[in-house]
Amino acid sequence: MSRIAGVLAVAVFGTLLSGVFQSALTYRLDSLALPPVVRAQIETQRSKLAAAETDDARGRKAIEEAFIVGYRTVLWVAVGLALASSLSAAALIATEQRSGIAKPVSPGRKFGFTDLWMGAPASWPPAIPRAQFVMSCVLPLSRIGM
Repeated sequence: MSRIAGVLAVAVFGTLLSGVFQSALTYRLDSLALPPVVRAQIETQRSKLAAAETDDARGRKAIEEAFIVGYRTVLWVAVGLALASSLSAAALIATEQRSGIAKPVSPGRKFGFTDLWMGAPASWPPAIPRAQFVMSCVLPLSRIGM
């Protein structure tokens, strides 16, 4: 199931990147007023995305900037999905703890992967404030320049 989700995510993000790239490139090419020959050269290579080649420096810059716009859009969508996922997980875990669904752990037993499916122990997750939980998800993104 996770392989299908991965393939689907690649397809959706690829489609998003391509769509944003195409519209950003059109906008940039329209604003540059390039010679028709250069514009036609770029238009025939649109499907290559950032690998499109041209001798015109302004055209090359337009291609690079359009790709960056598309890539940033994909990254921000991924950030939004990651935050939504972490917040929904925090809400669901808190709901389980309040309802008493979590089952107690016998002494000496460690929390394992199967507990994710069978019900987490009462001591999981550690009691940390929600703000700290959210920041632990967001701070790694700031380190990579987002």
